[in-house]
Amino acid sequence: MKLDMQKAYDSIEWPFMEQVLNALAFPDKFVKWVMTCMETVTYTVMINGNLTKPFEAKKGLRQGDPMSPFLFVLAMEYLTRSLKTLNQIPDFNYHPKGDIGSIKLLFQCFMEFSNASGLMINKHKISIFFGGVSQADQEEILELLGIQKGELPTYWAQVFVLPKKITKLIEAMCRSFLWTGEGSISKKALLAWEKVCLPKSAGGFNIMNIAVWNKAAICKLRGRFGKVSWRRIVFHNTGCPQWTFILTVAAHGKLYTKDRLHKWGLQVDQKCVLCNQDNETIHHLFFECTYAKALWSALLPWQIIRRPVAGWDEELQWAEKKTKRNTAATELYKMAVAATVYHVWQERNTRIFQAKVTGWEAVSKKIIQEIHCRSTKHTAGILHRLDWYPV
Repeated sequence: MKLDMQKAYDSIEWPFMEQVLNALAFPDKFVKWVMTCMETVTYTVMINGNLTKPFEAKKGLRQGDPMSPFLFVLAMEYLTRSLKTLNQIPDFNYHPKGDIGSIKLLFQCFMEFSNASGLMINKHKISIFFGGVSQADQEEILELLGIQKGELPTYWAQVFVLPKKITKLIEAMCRSFLWTGEGSISKKALLAWEKVCLPKSAGGFNIMNIAVWNKAAICKLRGRFGKVSWRRIVFHNTGCPQWTFILTVAAHGKLYTKDRLHKWGLQVDQKCVLCNQDNETIHHLFFECTYAKALWSALLPWQIIRRPVAGWDEELQWAEKKTKRNTAATELYKMAVAATVYHVWQERNTRIFQAKVTGWEAVSKKIIQEIHCRSTKHTAGILHRLDWYPV
């Protein structure tokens, strides 16, 4: 069943949101702050070029407010927990296959949520999909719910070989969006598209290669790829995607460091902007630079790792051995490596393009805070013991 709610942000009832926040045990003062932000909303309407007097809103979340998406997620948490309670009913089945009783309970659960929250079904977009259900049962269910029957689409790219011109155009648009964030086609790229489409274990980003996928969908082919030695550091890394993205590009040696820009003929000062001592290379920037060394000298003992900071190649080799075991300490270390490489690169760019300087002490605290925020059940225990700053 595919559900769609009409005017979702505009329909949420304020008393419902307040009850949800209280039920989730948010502090009373915090709830009052949130409700004040929601309830102090006024609107004006322009009629014939003139604005009317402001009038107050009575419900809904403001579009564009940074807080609204989080509040909407909390509202949907109510629906999620309501659906989970259905599992306590012996005769209920999440995959009913024509079980009208289960479908009634499922639909009734959503209607109760709708009445409580103010979120209404968009009957023009809601639909139900059937598989292995008799025609008679389908008609009975459709009549009961009053919604339309959905049809699973058949993609012609899974039936016919796409022309090379089409696949190249799609890949060019995807490549441009990945590296520039825009839809217009650009030749800017840090990594070759073939490497980007490799699995993460082979040093890629596991992005779909349209031409290969097209042939695989038709022929059911599976490719084999060589694995890179540092794959374990980025594979199943629970850090932020931005961290692992920059770490992967750095491991490929494709970041726009000053030595690479100089090789391309660009006239740039090759001195490392973080230490102003040696020339900037990937090997120097992330481990040999005095700024990076100071950062690592704080973060390694924080993880109870007692060893000196080594060079880029040595660190990757050590990380390869360290990450063979799937322990909480390993998961923490992988996050720390990705976060440190990312923040060193960010600090380097901030100094060059914005002329702003942040000390390694403040950056180390920020990394530790962000790692705590990315805590999982696996790392919660060890992070509880590491609830301190090394500087």
